Amino acid sequence: VRMTTQLVSPPKLRFFRMWRLIFPPALGGFFMGLLPIAVMTIALTMLMRGHLASSLDIVGGGSGDDSNEEVIWSVFKSVISHYVDSKIEPDDVQSTAQGRTGLGFLAIAIACIYEGSKMFIPKIASSRREQEDATKGGVEENDDDDNNNNGPTNKVLTWWKRSNMIYTSIAMGLFLVLIVEWSYWRLFGNYIWEAIIFLKI
Repeated sequence: VRMTTQLVSPPKLRFFRMWRLIFPPALGGFFMGLLPIAVMTIALTMLMRGHLASSLDIVGGGSGDDSNEEVIWSVFKSVISHYVDSKIEPDDVQSTAQGRTGLGFLAIAIACIYEGSKMFIPKIASSRREQEDATKGGVEENDDDDNNNNGPTNKVLTWWKRSNMIYTSIAMGLFLVLIVEWSYWRLFGNYIWEAIIFLKI
């Protein structure tokens, strides 16, 4: 644009100044949002596996070898995987721990989606509408009350929008998990172009 402009002195391109203005807050917000999720994920992994606690000898009992892991870190490993089980199967301990870890990650994801719905759909719009309705008087106020009684309230609309966003996010997340699991198919590489076309559709 600067090459083809007819201005004698075109304005300077202030890209780097704009970048320094908008990039640091975005980067800081990214790390602030990532920090609690990372802390919860690491804490859950340490709780279910306990490799770090075993290697640092926090709970006592020797080194952090895999042979001594059952003795050193037995959190949740002494709990049966299902209520109908009468005893613990040694072959199912690893798969049970992985399933419980996945359930914890799922709970963290649902909590993040719920908090994110409150961030993207706040109560500001409904409060403004209520303030506008409160400023009206006389006949108009009575007419508005009658209309509000017949239709949904602002609180109901906000909850509907949030629940719709939560439902859509969970459904999309399950669909993406299905695609990832599909990519582990042994013949996925042979049908890679068909898969790309299918995902584009």
